[in-house]
Amino acid sequence: MSVIAPISVPGSSFPVSPMLTGIAIGYRNPDAYYIAEALSPKLPPMGDQAFEYTLFDPAAAITNTDAQVGPQSEPNQIEVGGTAVIAKTVDYGYDSPIPTSEQTAYERMVAMGLAVADPAAYRVQTLVNRLDLSREVRVAAMYQNPNNYNAARVVDLAAGGQTKISVYASSDPIGLVQKAMDSTLIYRPNVMWLPRPVWTIFRSHPKIMKAINRTAGDSGSATAEQVAALFDLKKVLIGDAFINGANPGQTLAPGRVWGNAFGLAYVNPTAVMGQDATFSFTYQFLGRLAGQMAEPKKGLRGTTLVRVGESLKEVVAAPDVACLFQNPI
Repeated sequence: MSVIAPISVPGSSFPVSPMLTGIAIGYRNPDAYYIAEALSPKLPPMGDQAFEYTLFDPAAAITNTDAQVGPQSEPNQIEVGGTAVIAKTVDYGYDSPIPTSEQTAYERMVAMGLAVADPAAYRVQTLVNRLDLSREVRVAAMYQNPNNYNAARVVDLAAGGQTKISVYASSDPIGLVQKAMDSTLIYRPNVMWLPRPVWTIFRSHPKIMKAINRTAGDSGSATAEQVAALFDLKKVLIGDAFINGANPGQTLAPGRVWGNAFGLAYVNPTAVMGQDATFSFTYQFLGRLAGQMAEPKKGLRGTTLVRVGESLKEVVAAPDVACLFQNPI
């Protein structure tokens, strides 16, 4: 079996494997419906863990400064407005051991010309799945936290004379969404996110179906693409992720990562910190890494420890360009 020599990472004694890191970066479970990356896109990897970003200032964005320049004058200077925020990445990662007996059996089968799965690569894929779920949980908590929004753009549909969209006879999801989209400052939302149970109710709402069918017919279920077109959105994202609320060894207690809420947001995947508005972005230090190292004290014949990790910080940078609807069903 050919082995690619590990590389050193500044500030780390962990032996990073280029091959396993490539798997960790490139691998995505095609059947895992995670939406965190679309809602809080990662910036290109940076070289420092600490960073500074600017909270979006809507006043500065629409202030009309005189652009005329006289023959002997200098153009007016425009400074990026907003409050500077200092932040730092958080390390996230998982380990998984490979018993020496398993690694030896793999190498023996490879020597015999048999096509078998590399135990290290398999564990990297497993750990990537867990890392992606962990990130989904963090981004879901961030998006469902009303404190991350301008208070005027948080609507509790279970209070204040509001009507849940699950009450088909008296609710109007089209009017609700259109009013919210017209209320954000400067940037109109381009993404809608909904948990699966909320989406099931929303997509079959009679008013939605009448608008999609362009007739009096109010039965059926709209697709995400149809709803996106109806509201001039780029994407409608459905949160499907589950998480086990029980501790290891306890009875399974599955729960949904995305709860009883949905929202609208302007998300710019190409935004530069403090220079372009986006509701959320993710800063990453150096990028995802993976590698393996010997653990001779574990097991009778020792083990090999596979590690996958990343240093990230998900932030809300523009609270005014998003809306949150609580308790829709």
